[in-house]
Amino acid sequence: MKELEGIHGRPSATTLLHGLVALTGGVLIAAAAHYAERTGRKIAFQYVVVPGLNDTEEQATQLATLTKRLPCMVNLIPQNPLDEGEKPDDRAAARFGRRLRGRGVAAVVRRSRGAEVLGACGQLGGRAEL
Repeated sequence: MKELEGIHGRPSATTLLHGLVALTGGVLIAAAAHYAERTGRKIAFQYVVVPGLNDTEEQATQLATLTKRLPCMVNLIPQNPLDEGEKPDDRAAARFGRRLRGRGVAAVVRRSRGAEVLGACGQLGGRAEL
């Protein structure tokens, strides 16, 4: 699959993201719609905002197109840093949230907890001293 190759022969992050959305998007949205219809409950989507990867105007439009017909809420989660002392980029998530709300999608930015001790979502792991 030469067309999927990015740097060093690996697929680029954008290619992976587009592939995952194309593969799962339709099935996920259909299942969410079915669930909402059967239960009458609102769906909560979790979306990790990675600055420069999935926070563009175009991606906001795509996500809004997928979700705005559903009774749902989109929880935006700022990407947590991998290094101690760094802070999540709440501004990118807030900007993406404004883009979604401007397109009629209920969206909120979740606040990160535990980042100061590398215990937030996506950070759990050990350190080895060599």
